[in-house]
Amino acid sequence: MKHAIHYIITVLLLCLPRTLAAQQTFHAHVADAETGEALPYARVQTGGTRGTMSNRDGDFSLAGAAEDVLTISYIGYETLTVKACELPTVIRLKPLAMEMGEVVILPLPKADILRQIRKRLYREHQWKKHMTTLYFFRTFTHHSNGSEEMLEGFYNACSSINIRYPSIVSGQTRLNGETKIQFIKSTNFQQLFSLGPVIFDQPFWKYALMPLDDAKDVQRAYDADITSIHDEEGRCIYKIEFLFNGWAPKDWRGQMLIQGTLYVDADTYRLQHFDGVLLGMRQTFDGARRRMDLTFHVDYSHERNFTEVEHISFDGGSPQLSYHCLLFKVDKGQSHYDPLLITSTNLMRNIRDSGYDQSLWEKYDIVRRTEEEERAAVKGKKGNMPKPLSVTK
Repeated sequence: MKHAIHYIITVLLLCLPRTLAAQQTFHAHVADAETGEALPYARVQTGGTRGTMSNRDGDFSLAGAAEDVLTISYIGYETLTVKACELPTVIRLKPLAMEMGEVVILPLPKADILRQIRKRLYREHQWKKHMTTLYFFRTFTHHSNGSEEMLEGFYNACSSINIRYPSIVSGQTRLNGETKIQFIKSTNFQQLFSLGPVIFDQPFWKYALMPLDDAKDVQRAYDADITSIHDEEGRCIYKIEFLFNGWAPKDWRGQMLIQGTLYVDADTYRLQHFDGVLLGMRQTFDGARRRMDLTFHVDYSHERNFTEVEHISFDGGSPQLSYHCLLFKVDKGQSHYDPLLITSTNLMRNIRDSGYDQSLWEKYDIVRRTEEEERAAVKGKKGNMPKPLSVTK
């Protein structure tokens, strides 16, 4: 019996190094094959459930085995599939533009295509508006005096069409490498994670103009240019460019509006991706209200048979303060949200109340930090602390 136990232990010890060696972390940089420019927020997936995306600088890290097959994709570019052990230092994705065949004649009139897209979105929202997903989020701000602040954490939020009713699961704050809060404490950054071509159930955006709003007077405010294109798999995709034409409804109380380019599956009318611009936002800083320029990008997935936010990122600010934020799906959340979990709309208070759970950071492949974000997290810097920032309509 002793010999048998000794044999089993010996075998396990011999196998242990191989088991440990099987799991490693792979790093790479994603870039445009023609220009060499970094491709931020490209999707990176394994054949299993693990996945991440490249950061703002185009860099990513992903844990896995050498034999794992990685799929790297980016809207408007060819998808690359490669074994992890053969992963190059720089992944160069080729633009699809040269291979896409444009179709001049659309199968339906433009108004009918837009009507079908809106119809599907509103129907899906009614059916799936309580479904939730677990997201990782990160916000980073840089002040002109050199001070930097970052928030990281996990949201559980309703995820169909746009982000709604988030509850913080775990979070942490960093100011110049220390656990402090300065700039972000009075902001409405969590409202910006709800952005999209249409926004449901968020009072903050009630008077903003959105291209997929179903109100006829709002639809008149946009010129829509639709092009029918084909991706590398032969699927037909509508590329729709929404541009505000200057006309506005009489009851439009604010100056906020959204415009941009939308990609939609032509067969199902499901959203694939949206490159948006938010205009008319203002930030109150040092006692003055200043214009805040903002661009954002949203990816959608449909693995649960409805249009769900896969990730959203936005960049913008002013000469005094710049910021970069992202929200990235890491897991399916609860089947339905619990209103009792939504304790406060104040992001900082929710982070403080939820606490910090290191196991979540270890469980998922978190989006790799940029050099700036890493500096804000681990290295202190001196600088005069400005007054708090607040984002307003």
